[in-house]
Amino acid sequence: MKPVHLNPSSPRLSEIPKRHGFEHPLQCGSCGRRADQLSVHSGLWRWQEHDHNDQPEHRLIVLCKVCSDKLIKPHVRLYRHLHPNDPWAGCMTLCVDCRWRIGTRCTHPRALSNGGVGVEVKTGTATRAFVDYGNPRRGELVTMFDTPPSECRQKEAL
Repeated sequence: MKPVHLNPSSPRLSEIPKRHGFEHPLQCGSCGRRADQLSVHSGLWRWQEHDHNDQPEHRLIVLCKVCSDKLIKPHVRLYRHLHPNDPWAGCMTLCVDCRWRIGTRCTHPRALSNGGVGVEVKTGTATRAFVDYGNPRRGELVTMFDTPPSECRQKEAL
């Protein structure tokens, strides 16, 4: 098999929702199924996209478990699964009715993705842990929150 060499114009899964029209925090970006149509075990997963040098970017795609299993592993780019309670401005349940949300992005001038200092989000208690995935040599240090974000000081309801 020929090695894959990524470049800035290599395909991105984060472009799928824009083509299909399913860019929403509570909807699969590929098949369009909504969170209320899925079971707890096959719910929606948020994936952070990485660039052609495997560095994390402020790009995200929301996929159901079926679409995640089908698209993520065979894709040439690296994707990081976000914990369900991880804050991500524009792609949290509390963002759904905010005037600053477009798709899964926060357009508030304070948002980090817009060059600001960051929106002020109230999160649950953070716990840091080393997760080894069954192999202590291949684990990672992760931060997990016990509850979903509950408030954003910059939120303006529609």
